[in-house]
Order: sequence, then C-alpha cells, then structure tokens
Amino acid sequence: RQAIDKKDSKAIKALLTLLESPHAYVKMEILKALPKLGLSKVDDKIIPLLSDGNSEVKRAAITFFAGTKNKKALSALETVAKSDPDASMQSAAARILSAAGKSEYAVIVLYDKLQDKDDGIVMDAIQQLAATGKKDVANALVNTLTHRNAQVQQMSMKSIIELDNNAALRKVVETEEIAMKYRNQAAVKLAGGTGEDAERGLRHLIANGTTPEKVSSVEAVAKRRLF
Repeated sequence: RQAIDKKDSKAIKALLTLLESPHAYVKMEILKALPKLGLSKVDDKIIPLLSDGNSEVKRAAITFFAGTKNKKALSALETVAKSDPDASMQSAAARILSAAGKSEYAVIVLYDKLQDKDDGIVMDAIQQLAATGKKDVANALVNTLTHRNAQVQQMSMKSIIELDNNAALRKVVETEEIAMKYRNQAAVKLAGGTGEDAERGLRHLIANGTTPEKVSSVEAVAKRRLF
C-alpha cells in the first residue's frame, strides 16, 4: 500500500494486473479500492470489465465510471446500455450516460423509474415519458395499468390514448389483468380507426362494453357491412 501511495509504477502495475484475475472476488476488491487510491489513467484497464462474465464485477465496473467524461468509457457504457442482456445493467449504464449529457439515454432512466416504490416518482416518470411524444413509450406505460395506485393507472391510460400507438392499445385490450374500464377505453380508441384494429376494438366493445358502447359498436359494424 505504501508503494502505491507513493505512486510506485511497479506496484501500480502489479495492482492493475489483478484486474485480469480469473477470480471475481479479486477483481471486486480491486474495483472497490481504486477510487480511494486516486490513481489516474486506469480507465483502459476497467473498460474490459464492462463485459465481464460475472454480473457483480460488471456492475462494479459500471459504478466505477459514474461521473466519467472519458469518451472511450462512455462509448463502452453505450454498448452496455444498448445490448446487455440484463435490463438492470442497461439501466445502470444509462443513468451514467444521461448524467454525462447524453440525452438519448434519459428515456431509459425514466423507464427504470416506472418501477420505483415511490408513487410520486412513478407519476413524474409517466408525465416526462408522455411529454416526449414518442409512440414507443406507450408500450412501457401499459405495464403501469396494473399499478396499485389508481391515479398512476389513470395517468398512464390517458397518456397511452394520447400517444395513439395501436400496438400498445391492442395489448391493453388483450391483457386480462388490466381493469375492464381501461380495456374498454383502448377498444374505443381502436374502434375509431380503420382496418383490423378497428374491428378488434368493436368486437371487444360488443362483448364487454357498457350498454351504450355495445349499441354504438353494433351500429358501427352494421354501417361497415353496408358500405
């Protein structure tokens, strides 16, 4: 330790070589120690660990780069955010990238917040996601329609309708765990369109809608058959 504190090059090299150890616990210990040692120019040794086979090592490597401005490290983190098979790793990398000013990763961070235990954070994330106007956002919001908080559900459904994504609307209609009132709202939106999605919406309303919805849906089907 004294040799490292004195920035002895041989000692530092020996320490960094341990990052190539086949043992995960060795790499973990080095990753934990490095921030306290204040060593410079070690990023190149850490970057390979972003694809380490051990999830804890990989997570520690991601955490190591919090606050980094190193372009090479940020590029490697982008690979994690885009293609890592573990969604939690993607989110962890995206948080760092978003904090580094890469706004395109802010959406991934917001997706992560949809699962927060704080209902206020969830509602804020829904609001921010809806404000992006991106249709793909609606697919993620569908999962919050079974949230324990009714206000969260209402906010999500309103946003899904406004985003006008038929794939998300179909999923709402077809998901039995979602309250029927939301499934009916999605069906009404689909029924107002054209093609197979409109037919799907009408069929759902005829079978499950309120009496006025059933009547109007039957009339709509009759008109479609006439023309």
